[in-house]
Amino acid sequence: MISFKQLTESLNSSYLYKLSHVERFPEGNDYIYDFEAKSGLYQVRMEVDNDRMIINVLFVDEEMESSLSGKAGVDAVRVFATVGRITEDIHKKYPKYGIRFSATNREPSRVKLYKILANRIATKMNGQMHIKQGLDTVTYSMYPKE
Repeated sequence: MISFKQLTESLNSSYLYKLSHVERFPEGNDYIYDFEAKSGLYQVRMEVDNDRMIINVLFVDEEMESSLSGKAGVDAVRVFATVGRITEDIHKKYPKYGIRFSATNREPSRVKLYKILANRIATKMNGQMHIKQGLDTVTYSMYPKE
């Protein structure tokens, strides 16, 4: 079991990542970032919705699977830290936008990491976090204070 101190230290370190693609649409932009971890290659997609002023965060491994916690294993915290760092970077471009991501209830470790990550993002944006518990998923939404 990872300690809180180890978790905090891991969330402060991330892998190097690069912006690999930007798609522009009338309703917003999609930013695609890539990074390589010990456990494989990952892609993070930031879908910016200008109408709703929200950034949807999605990320997958090289096989386009979103169930990463098992594959990443002990590297999972650093993988999530990298997603957090990318999220912070995109939020700098859209400081008035909220950020949203979801976790499946079938992965309790992901739900726990997402909650920690969501709290961290909400704190860094000086905002607030909302959690919506669905039947199959938990959705975390962070909004800057007005």
